[in-house]
Amino acid sequence: MSAKWERKVIPIQEGKGVTIKILKNYDVVIAVDPKVDVKKKVAISVWLKSEIQVIKRVKPKDLQNQFKLFANEFCNESVIVAVEDQYLGKNYQASKKLTEQKNRIFGWCDMLGFDTVSVPAATWQGSILGVFNEPSEIRKQLSMVIAKGILGMRNDQELDEDSADAVCLGQYIVNRTKQYFLEFA
Repeated sequence: MSAKWERKVIPIQEGKGVTIKILKNYDVVIAVDPKVDVKKKVAISVWLKSEIQVIKRVKPKDLQNQFKLFANEFCNESVIVAVEDQYLGKNYQASKKLTEQKNRIFGWCDMLGFDTVSVPAATWQGSILGVFNEPSEIRKQLSMVIAKGILGMRNDQELDEDSADAVCLGQYIVNRTKQYFLEFA
């Protein structure tokens, strides 16, 4: 199921109004940074009531079981799962593998009753990191610094790049549940 948007029309004069569009306020946000390499663990950040609870590193072959555990743990909560969308660059095989992994995750989420949203890296990076066209290395460094700030970590404490991206993606979704988007009617 895709993410739910709520709309409210606020009249500003007769026959005209403004529609406010807001992402439904979910109890649980699960943000996933998928991996091409099946030997590398997938980073997942879990947020409850807009507060980060845990970062998990899961082997790709164990992802389905992890989502079943999430379903048991959050059976009475509204859940949205955000997956970083794949960049369709020069490496077709990598893009294909990431698409397959995202589609498997979305399939499990659909069976478990979780809403889903796919977020392009450039979208969350522009919002959370404040950069759009910086080289990958700079975006990774910024992601690490900002994620450590979100987690209350010192700069000398260890955090891997994938976990940092999962934290920043989760923060992006949490922020979106609090922002309004105007559409003029």
